[in-house]
Parts: sequence; structure tokens; C-alpha cells
Amino acid sequence: MQIFKAFFKTVRKQSMSILIYFGIFLLLTIMITSSGASQQAKTYEVTKVKIAVFDRDNSTLSKCLHDYIGRNNDIVDIKDSKESFADELYYENVQYVLIINEGFEKNLLGGKTEDIVENYQLNPSVNIFFMDSQINQFITTLRSFTTAGYSLGDTVKLSLD
Repeated sequence: MQIFKAFFKTVRKQSMSILIYFGIFLLLTIMITSSGASQQAKTYEVTKVKIAVFDRDNSTLSKCLHDYIGRNNDIVDIKDSKESFADELYYENVQYVLIINEGFEKNLLGGKTEDIVENYQLNPSVNIFFMDSQINQFITTLRSFTTAGYSLGDTVKLSLD
């Protein structure tokens, strides 16, 4: 019991110091939390990738893929040659080159998804992996709708929604 009484005697004598420390702690806590709230609202932004798209199939589904990519990215026009791809990627005029191969729609409707698109990029980054993921997800969506028996027009409409 003596220790308990001694504790309260010390608290009474040092009450002003305890209140000052508690006030400083409370003030710092409020300042830190209020400054962090404004920063959290601006942490995520969608980054647009500069991409060149070459549609060698010119079919309904390949145009649908081109439109889908154009919604979230900046499409850049460059020459259609491997030298031009290398130059534009090196000088960072584009970050990603996508080639929709001939027979894209025919192969997709037939269930074949290998070698229907080609891509070139210089430096693998998060944006490039995200771009690959977007393209693969969209091709899978197209394939799912066509496999389910939807018409070509319905497939395009549902895929772009």
C-alpha cells in the first residue's frame, strides 16, 4: 500500500508536467493525422502508357481491341518497321508497341490465343506489366463471350462496357 500512496503523491506533485506532456502529445497527434489525410487522397493516379498499335487484321474484334486500348492509354502513330520500333522505344516516344497479327479474329473465334498479338517494349516496368495484363484480360473476355455464343456485335458491345 505504501508504493500505491507514493505513486499518487508523485502524480499530484508532477501533475502540471504530466498535463503539458499529454497536451504536446495530443497536439502532435492531431497535426500528423490531419496532414496525412490530405496526402492519402492524391496517392493513386492512373498512368497512361504511350503505345503504338498496328492492326494488321482490320477485323471487328481487332478494332474492338484497338478502341479498348485507346480508352486508357495514349496512342501514338509511328512507322511500321522494326527499326522504327527500336528508335521510338529508345528515344521514349513510345513505351509499348502492340501488333495485332493477321488472322486475329479468325484465330480467336477458333479458340487459339497464342501468337495473335506481338509486343515490343524497351524497359519492363509496372506500366508495361499492367499493359500486358490489360491486353490478356481483354482477349480472355472476348474469347469468353464468343465461346458463350454471343454474336460478334454483342461481343464487341459487351467487351467495351
